[in-house]
Amino acid sequence: MQRLKQNKGGARYKKRGKKLTLMLSLVLLLTFAVGGTVSYLVSRDFGKNHSFTPARVEIAVTEQNGAIQVSNEGTTDAYLRAAIVVNFEADNGDLSGTPPTEQDYQLTLASGQWYQDPETLFYYCTEPVAPGQAVVLVQSFSCLNAPLGYELSVEVAAEGIQAHGTTDSGDLPAYRDAWGIQSLGQ
Repeated sequence: MQRLKQNKGGARYKKRGKKLTLMLSLVLLLTFAVGGTVSYLVSRDFGKNHSFTPARVEIAVTEQNGAIQVSNEGTTDAYLRAAIVVNFEADNGDLSGTPPTEQDYQLTLASGQWYQDPETLFYYCTEPVAPGQAVVLVQSFSCLNAPLGYELSVEVAAEGIQAHGTTDSGDLPAYRDAWGIQSLGQ
């Protein structure tokens, strides 16, 4: 009887050995298959350069001939928005304690291309601006009445957002998702 027990134990050992050998063979085969595929793909020149260049949105504010314009210096069409801040500023950079009123200065905005949102007070360009293009925001400005030692300071802060493509919220215009407005006054 003891001999049968040894045979059963030996048979069990042989089955485990076959399973282990089979599993090690499969792991080794997969390792060689994956390694060979990676080696082939890395060493092979497919003749095409697959590169991705992301779009850039860069906005610049400049003054030319008394007009203030906002330009798209990026690589894709962009929606623009801007804020206009008017102050009285001394030569040393100090601001007046008295903010200017509409009677103290004259500011002529460009017509037709910009819309001022009554809630945010931002000015929104109503159409996307192509790369390398500029849109005039302020045609002219002049000081009518400034405190002694101060001059009119008109500063424009502008930003842009990519005009085409989808957003995280689905197929919405990017300005709706990022800036939280429904339209650009169109």
